[in-house]
Amino acid sequence: MRPSVQARSGAFPSRPFHCFTPVVPVKVNKTMSFGKFALQRRTLLVTNAAIIQKNTLPALDIGARGTAIIRGITNYGKTLADNKVMLFRVLDDVFKDLKQDPYSGENAKRKALILAMAMQETTLLDVNQRDNSKDQTDAANATLLNMNYDMVKKGAGYTGSRQQFLADLNNGEAGLKAGLKLLITCFDNTNSKPPFGIIPTLNYHRGGYTGFIDPSKYGCQEYRDAITTIYNKFNDDPDLLNDSRRVEVYVQGV
Repeated sequence: MRPSVQARSGAFPSRPFHCFTPVVPVKVNKTMSFGKFALQRRTLLVTNAAIIQKNTLPALDIGARGTAIIRGITNYGKTLADNKVMLFRVLDDVFKDLKQDPYSGENAKRKALILAMAMQETTLLDVNQRDNSKDQTDAANATLLNMNYDMVKKGAGYTGSRQQFLADLNNGEAGLKAGLKLLITCFDNTNSKPPFGIIPTLNYHRGGYTGFIDPSKYGCQEYRDAITTIYNKFNDDPDLLNDSRRVEVYVQGV
């Protein structure tokens, strides 16, 4: 987790995002990635507004109600939009490498969950905004998700040194891909003792090993509530999955 950052109250001047040219309704292909999927849904907005409003993501159950306060939805411009596209492209590659269907309902949920995590960690989904304050400890963070070194050792079997972890996982798209593969391995690792899985991984991500063992510590519940709030906002406004806006939810840093 990155240190506490106050939510931004100002936004760049908004720009039109939808195409308002009349179009013929198009049947949505469920196998599309988020990027292609949202582009086609935007054409549908003109002729059938209900389609863009309909909840399309599977429900997220991470033991939180999603009642965190949204302090704003801020437009950060093209850089954030491009980085969302990049994140989903890399995630699709990771799922394929793991012999998983990138477009299944479960992995659609995981893509949106990971975007919510990333949105909470860095403003622009940029590795250069990661929390580097712990680089000299086993709580070192890497990637735009601020992934925890100790977590990937215990949950994903990572065997490299801390220096190797920082060098490899902060190395552009290749580093992000390596990091995401470790994160999804933690999500899928329910056989360890104690088990990982999605909720324990989120607790570890937030509160380190202490939060993993005792989720009442270090605001793990508050963090999962923030992530659920952001995820649910994606369902309310699916363009947030691809456009230049960020959902601003404040969580005290640890």
